[in-house]
This record gives sequence, C-alpha cells and structure tokens, in this order.
Amino acid sequence: MRPGDVDATAQQYPQNMAREGVRALAEAARGGDEPSGFLDTGVELITGDPAPGVESRDVAFGVRNCWG
Repeated sequence: MRPGDVDATAQQYPQNMAREGVRALAEAARGGDEPSGFLDTGVELITGDPAPGVESRDVAFGVRNCWG
C-alpha cells in the first residue's frame, strides 16, 4: 500500500480470528456448544485514494490496526 503499487485491500484481523477460534474450541472442550456457523471478526477496506460513497479507512489506520 505505501509504495502505491496496490490501490486498495480488504484488511482482515488474524489476532481476532485466532482469539475467537481458541475461545470457541476451549468452550467446546469444557462441554459447551461445538463451534458452528460464521463469526464476523472484522474487515475494513483500506485505501490511499477513497472513492465517494464507498466506506473505507486510510493507510495509516491499516498500519496501526493490521493485527486486530
């Protein structure tokens, strides 16, 4: 993103994914419900050149928050 080679990216949050996955498995191992379905752990459109009417965040936000 910084050199300008990519116009935009969909930023996901691996730290959130790992935390929620471990939490769900630990709950199941303790006799709780088994994990199923979809859990939204977040995604943001990151761009240095936002388009009118399209919700996005700037590159500085992406760098600060890339791990969740």
